Amino acid sequence: MQKLIFLSLLFLITSKLNTIEYAKEIQFDMENNQFEFTAEQDGGIFIYAVFGKSDIVKLIFQAKGGDVETDVTAPGSSRILGISQGETYKILLNYTQESDEKGFIWVNPSYNEIKVDLTKKYEWKFDYADLMGAESKLVYSIDNADKKVTYKFKYNEKIDDKTIPNPFEVCHGTDCKTDIKTYDFEKGQSYKINAKVQKVGESEIPDYVLPAFSFESNSFFVRINLMAFALLLLIL
Repeated sequence: MQKLIFLSLLFLITSKLNTIEYAKEIQFDMENNQFEFTAEQDGGIFIYAVFGKSDIVKLIFQAKGGDVETDVTAPGSSRILGISQGETYKILLNYTQESDEKGFIWVNPSYNEIKVDLTKKYEWKFDYADLMGAESKLVYSIDNADKKVTYKFKYNEKIDDKTIPNPFEVCHGTDCKTDIKTYDFEKGQSYKINAKVQKVGESEIPDYVLPAFSFESNSFFVRINLMAFALLLLIL
């Protein structure tokens, strides 16, 4: 136990404190596992950590009101927490034993709109469910689309045997549509894609959930199929 406490203190002393870059997976390890940000607005902070081989990392969210700790269980875990404008927060990825294993952390506040590249896939990798959560959303924006494209939307429809409602909403100006599975984005138009934390359950204390999800254009699938076909031709 004394050795573990000593190692934890040593990691805190030697680790660098980094300003987080939003909506981007950032690598962490034992010596580079501390991040901070200052909230520009009230809202929620969306966090997931990818750590695929073992369960030796704890995600610690440090705020003025106290710390919130989450076990990062392989292949990863997510957390959504409230934040207040002007407050500075720290995120620590603490190892419970010495290891050279690396992971990735992804962080984005609800007020930071994620600009969509129509050639890329977007995802929230791990289910989130919390009795003490709050309604919030991740916002993705398409500004003046450079081409017409159809997107496919997927999400985990079950969490702990509970049926999860579709979290997606697409807004074209004031025209908003929900329960989205596919959507045609027109060239030259602008859109908002909302992935919403929702209340689930009939009890007085419902779960607040955001299922693992992804969305990507049909052109992505076309490219994958063409690559698979080309590989098959090479094998034959």
